[in-house]
Amino acid sequence: EEEEARRRLEALHRQELADLQVSLAAEALRRRARLRERMNSDRLERRQKLEEEGASEEEAAKALAEIDEGEAVEMQKDKEAFEAEKREKVTAVQEAQAAAKQQGAGAAEADELERLRRSLEREEADLRAKGRGDAEARRGALEDRI
Repeated sequence: EEEEARRRLEALHRQELADLQVSLAAEALRRRARLRERMNSDRLERRQKLEEEGASEEEAAKALAEIDEGEAVEMQKDKEAFEAEKREKVTAVQEAQAAAKQQGAGAAEADELERLRRSLEREEADLRAKGRGDAEARRGALEDRI
């Protein structure tokens, strides 16, 4: 009975890590898509604004190149931040699983893992919201510079 409980807990641990990896991969794809979409929209808006202002093609190309540089830096920063968040989440889950394994199999450990999973989901949502705000602030600063 104890061995069966241990096997179930290990299976739960493997499934939880697999679910977390899938969730993180999906979030990475969504973040990249949103960032690309916003960048394309920003570039189009800026191009239209430059045309309305009567900027020469050289001035427009220079301004758009600056935008591209800023966006590349922003994308790299976003990628690095996401990778750091991902490592932290995976480590937290693995540490919780190791602690649960040391304590033995039981309902309390499974409940703790479920609580941690929900906590990570809330934290992930908070980080996504914060990331959007930071990205908008950086974009505004870049537009002001231009």
